[in-house]
Amino acid sequence: MGRLLRKASKHRRFVIPLAAALGVSVLVSGWAAFDAFTRRGEVDRLLASAHEAESLAASLAGESGIPAWERARDAYRSARTLDEESPDACEGVQRTESALTRLVSAREDRALLTSAAKMKAEAERATEQILVRAEGVWREARAILYRTDIPIERYHDKLRACLVLYDEALAKTPDYGWIFESRGRVRTQACDYAAAEFDLIRATQLLGPELGKPARLSLARLYFDQSCLEGPNFFEESRDEAARRAAVQAQWRDKAIEELRACSGAPGWRGTLEEQASLERLTAAFSICDRDRPRALEILTEGLKGHGDEDCAWALYHCSGDARDPSWLEEALKIRPRHALALLDRAHAHARETNPRDALREADSVLAIQENLWYARALRALMRSEVGMQEEALQEIESILVQKPEWPGALLIRSIVQHRRKNTAAALKDVNEVLVRHPGSAMGHQMRGMIRAKSGDLQGAITDFDEAIRLKPDSSRNYSNRGATRARLGDVKGALSDYGESIALNPQDPDLYVSRAGLRMSRADFAGAADDFRKALEVAPPDWPRRAQIEKTLQGFKLK
Repeated sequence: MGRLLRKASKHRRFVIPLAAALGVSVLVSGWAAFDAFTRRGEVDRLLASAHEAESLAASLAGESGIPAWERARDAYRSARTLDEESPDACEGVQRTESALTRLVSAREDRALLTSAAKMKAEAERATEQILVRAEGVWREARAILYRTDIPIERYHDKLRACLVLYDEALAKTPDYGWIFESRGRVRTQACDYAAAEFDLIRATQLLGPELGKPARLSLARLYFDQSCLEGPNFFEESRDEAARRAAVQAQWRDKAIEELRACSGAPGWRGTLEEQASLERLTAAFSICDRDRPRALEILTEGLKGHGDEDCAWALYHCSGDARDPSWLEEALKIRPRHALALLDRAHAHARETNPRDALREADSVLAIQENLWYARALRALMRSEVGMQEEALQEIESILVQKPEWPGALLIRSIVQHRRKNTAAALKDVNEVLVRHPGSAMGHQMRGMIRAKSGDLQGAITDFDEAIRLKPDSSRNYSNRGATRARLGDVKGALSDYGESIALNPQDPDLYVSRAGLRMSRADFAGAADDFRKALEVAPPDWPRRAQIEKTLQGFKLK
């Protein structure tokens, strides 16, 4: 030992650094061993916690309301497979410990989840009770449409009561699909189509493909009603305009058919099966009416006689051809006296027959039932203008333009009203806007021609009437308007020709014969004028306002 020390002293400049290095090495090795021991203990502890976490996750996996724990359990399993010497070990076990903490707290949350589930069940029971009450009110409202001894205000009161109940139900269970389905039906009945479509689409999303079938049936009804509202037209149309309108009708009808196919085999509650059968008959008949009218009439007649379906009677009126038989409307109204669409068609028929007061009365009846039916409001505005109620007509059409700003018919009606109010600038502005949007509008050119003629622009009026005739050659009014304008320009021959065309297209209008008689008298053709006066008396109704005057004129001819 002493010898070693003497040698070490002799070589001390080498030994001291070596000893220091050896000491550091021992220290580092000891620290590493201690660190590894500590790390291994931490990993063991955390992996034991992971095992406990897995057990907890397994116990909670089947409970509703905590599906996240199933995903967490998979993460814990992957954490357990980590090698503690792997660089990812720390991150893995830390994630495991965090998840364990969440799972342990979930034990305490289970009581809250159970309480929430009970509250949800109670809310759904309360909602069902509200829906049952609302369904009863809805049935009472529908029954009023089949009676005339109950004021129609009761019907609207019940519709509003239904909507209040549905809002109350939604406040309790905001994602309960049946509420949207029921509210959508009521809104469809009230002609609030945009809101109804939202409700019914939402119902199909919440209820799914099978339970959502009644909602899709209501959507089919909504789309079919929309196709019907595109049908009537109280303005003269060119062929292109009529084709565009027919195409829009077909689009709505196709959407209705698509929904009908989707809800095939719908559950048979709430009269669903009967309504579905009725809609299937209607859509089938309207779809084939143009190419196979006899078959369409057969389908509808079977629905009326075999099932007492008043909608089939109403549809028979539409499918019976150009010479529509009004007795079908009466048949529909006999079954359901407050059939809004049948009343609307009857109002429209009165308007075509230039019977504005009866048309106005029928339009009022329609709007008493369906206050949001924009087409009936437009017809009422036009008829009010016809009977001299220009301010009321203007107010009505302004409100329609808020609801249907894209509809050119509203601008045309306002143009007519402004023309009758002698506001030529406003009338011309509206009709110009119509022709900017729809250059092929026969009625637009007719209306602008009338405005120009009244303001003294006779050549401009002739240009518009020429275009109106080109677009709508079967319009009696276009020829009579041009004839009157030609007469003012001194072109009596051209005027007589136009009135001849107008009478050929509408031989039952007594005023046309009177106008032509006046032109013949200006050319000293008294015999021809007398023939026209006699023909006017022959075709005119008994209460024709001009009858006494024309009879007196004819008596004067005989005295001569």
